[in-house]
Amino acid sequence: MIRLEIPGRCVPAPRMTYRSKRSPQTMRYMHYRNQIGWIAKQKKVPKLKGPVTFSAIIYLSKAGREGDLDNYAKTLKDALNGIAWEDDRQVVESHIYKTFVPSKSDERVVIEIDKA
Repeated sequence: MIRLEIPGRCVPAPRMTYRSKRSPQTMRYMHYRNQIGWIAKQKKVPKLKGPVTFSAIIYLSKAGREGDLDNYAKTLKDALNGIAWEDDRQVVESHIYKTFVPSKSDERVVIEIDKA
């Protein structure tokens, strides 16, 4: 099993339109997605072949807007494309949880990936 802990607040995937590709929200999403990729590479995450299971717990403080659970999942899975797997189509089982923590300093994401 592969386990990653990503510090900071999770950024939900924005709706991508021609106009929004340079918006501050989109830039924040792209930066966060790259951060996940770098952490996975730093931890030497192997690229899994075949079907995989994906699980994530998103720890958020109540400060700020709360995003859609599906958009958080999209961010996390897209960030691991080409790193933990070839494509997120390999994910055959997915569990995403959102929970609240008392302060911004406790915000993080814990990801677990395994062969199915």
